[in-house]
Amino acid sequence: MFVILATFQLLGFDTSAPLTQDIADCLFNTGYRHAIFEAQFGTNYNIDAINNYNFAKVAGFKNIDFYIMPTQVLDPTEQINAVMKKLLDGNVIDNKTKIWLDAEDTQNYFGYHQENQNFINEMIQVLINILGADRVGIYTSLNSWSKLVDYSWRGVTSQKLWYVKKDGKQNFYDFASFGGWTRPFIKEYSSEQNLCGLQLNKDFESGK
Repeated sequence: MFVILATFQLLGFDTSAPLTQDIADCLFNTGYRHAIFEAQFGTNYNIDAINNYNFAKVAGFKNIDFYIMPTQVLDPTEQINAVMKKLLDGNVIDNKTKIWLDAEDTQNYFGYHQENQNFINEMIQVLINILGADRVGIYTSLNSWSKLVDYSWRGVTSQKLWYVKKDGKQNFYDFASFGGWTRPFIKEYSSEQNLCGLQLNKDFESGK
């Protein structure tokens, strides 16, 4: 059953796993309204990204985004252009689609703050050039941000924040400012859930 939590607030999910039409229909009928699919992890493009989008679209989802986990072994500009070309060629970038840059896995980043700051800045700028600033965001947590770029670095504060706090709570009351962000856009509040036959993470968002 879908419950409106508050004005302009939605429930969503994110996953790297392949959907079927039955799974997408089940998730929509369960009340989820925002789907976020993995497009890249490290050196690998997720071959299910385009099919996942299409299944979600048919099911009724109007908010469908993608996330990219980059890798430091590839050129930042080239890897973003490559994955975006696949998504654009697949006709899965509509006028609402956002792209989230995943900044959490230290194995896919450099060992020094300055290198990671430059790495993230370059990729974000490429995405902004393609989509516009309002459709590009960062996925991270306070702990991951501190390790990768330094807690206080404010280089991409103007981008939307999708933060991780797996406390099971569908609200932003736990949010503590970091990186210059004072208000999040999405919260990943639960992970590794099996719902409708799909392994997914659960998200709460303001919808604004």
